[in-house]
Amino acid sequence: MPANCALYISARDLPSELLRLDPTAKLQIDGSEAGWSEARVDLSNVRLEISHMTDAAELDEHLNGFCGYVMHCKGGKMDQPTFSLIQQILRTRHVLGMTIEPSFNERAIDFIRQLRARTNALLFLNSSVLDLEERLLVGPKGSDPNAELPRFESALERKAKSEKAAAELGIRVLPSLPPIAADEEVVMRSPSEIARRALCLWAVAVRGEGLEQEEARAIIDQAQLWDWVTPKEKAFLDQEDPTPHERTQFAWQYECLWVLGWALGVFDDLPPPTQICDVSRLAQAMVDASVESLLAANRPRSPEEILDQTDFIYRAHWAVTDDRVNGRQRASGGLQPGVVLERHRALNWLISYQNQDWDDVSTDT
Repeated sequence: MPANCALYISARDLPSELLRLDPTAKLQIDGSEAGWSEARVDLSNVRLEISHMTDAAELDEHLNGFCGYVMHCKGGKMDQPTFSLIQQILRTRHVLGMTIEPSFNERAIDFIRQLRARTNALLFLNSSVLDLEERLLVGPKGSDPNAELPRFESALERKAKSEKAAAELGIRVLPSLPPIAADEEVVMRSPSEIARRALCLWAVAVRGEGLEQEEARAIIDQAQLWDWVTPKEKAFLDQEDPTPHERTQFAWQYECLWVLGWALGVFDDLPPPTQICDVSRLAQAMVDASVESLLAANRPRSPEEILDQTDFIYRAHWAVTDDRVNGRQRASGGLQPGVVLERHRALNWLISYQNQDWDDVSTDT
């Protein structure tokens, strides 16, 4: 009887070349090298039929259902290992469904193990999620406390660097807090997308600070960015007399704007989040700015630089949250909670965290 399993791969790229692990195998692929959809691997006495899930909407729905299954296996209990596993599942870029005929044998098992080792894939087999050593992460029979999530080395090294930097600043660290997305996993926002988002933030921030409605809306009009304004931003800009609370909330977008300006290379520094940003410097950079001027003559930050800051702020945000939950009067390391929150939001958007739109970007800790 044929056997079935699935691989959940978080790596950004999955060329069909990865299926050429066994030089003696016969490989048949449907689709392009990068965008293939079906493959067949013949290993003399066993055949693997591989389906590659590529549709984004289908993948999102599937992963949400998979997370629901994990929570069911855990009896609805969200502990740190479960949270980490769900985060890993939600980073999945590729799902490979496999049918092995006539059944598993040593060659098929060896092929799948090699493919997993190359891609750091989670294995779903017999209604259970297994780590790279085939230990039980979660399933109907519980979990193995020794099981470990597959991690790329770049993510582990970044985590260690962030923890060291936080400790040097007097910020409490939670060692069990997992790494964020690795270099191999992340999909960054494009510079043009960042520039458009920056101008939208500029419009709502200055409106929040007190700029007249017509003048704030003119920023969007002149840049022809109404298609890029989010529903919440549009609702705010449409109001003739926002409440003080609404104004304050949108004025905080200066902090997000500074992060995006840094990502574009408009600003050369992103200091520790212990004080609010320099709004006067922001104004000098943004008054009369356009998408074109923001992109011109600036050096966009590398994905590695942005990931470094994202991993650090993730750990700093945990410290701020821990302070609040435990009623501490002074934030760990002198962190400014509002700055930490908004910086985390902006950085998560830059790395396309869970593919969330701006209004929905979460800042999980």
